[in-house]
Amino acid sequence: MKQLLTTTTVGMVIPSFKEEYGENRPINLVLTASHDFMTSGLGDDVTPSGIQLEGNGNFQVTVNIGAQLIVENKEGVQEEARAIYTQLALKGKMFVADAQFENRTFVLLPKALQMPIFKVMNKDGEEQFLEQMLV
Repeated sequence: MKQLLTTTTVGMVIPSFKEEYGENRPINLVLTASHDFMTSGLGDDVTPSGIQLEGNGNFQVTVNIGAQLIVENKEGVQEEARAIYTQLALKGKMFVADAQFENRTFVLLPKALQMPIFKVMNKDGEEQFLEQMLV
């Protein structure tokens, strides 16, 4: 895995990444579920991770996942090359089938999986539209 996490490998998909940082620079990937990380990049209006349950059995699970790509630059100093902000939302319904009979079954019915937020920012905080479309 260490051999694959380099600027050369990422540069095959995103050529500007290789041009910006050079060949064969190591990359570290840091994943986080921190709400502070999400709000620092997107502002305070980000829905926190959590579960919402309604009385009629509808539910929504929201998960925020942040990622940082950290590259060792030409001077040997590590710097954040990209910050990635993702929010996933699973909507569904849960209920007990045949509640009056002995063969009761708990049913968990997913209805939709959405990704309402997906942003890729460079080290200067500028949104990278091409990289977002590639993912």
